Amino acid sequence: MIELPDNSIHLMITSPPYNVSKEYDDNLTLQQYLTLLKNSFRETYRVLVNEGRACINVANLGRKPYIPLSDYFSKIMIEIGFKMRGEIIWNKAASANPSTA
Repeated sequence: MIELPDNSIHLMITSPPYNVSKEYDDNLTLQQYLTLLKNSFRETYRVLVNEGRACINVANLGRKPYIPLSDYFSKIMIEIGFKMRGEIIWNKAASANPSTA
């Protein structure tokens, strides 16, 4: 996002790759993956206007062992300087298909 000026975006919505061996994933270690996201979130923070919003879709599925990515993401974003406004938890029924693109 280097071509975007500071404080120029009002809303960022993303569903980052989940690093679970999909075709588009790089199969990074957890630490490498979190560093990649931390760098992306830093750039997001830089380009967002004051009081801008960053929305991240996180699916805590498909990892063995289970890794609470939403917890990691929140901690990283708070460390960068984001102010958490809340979260939405979509509790799917047990019979629902987890693939809901």
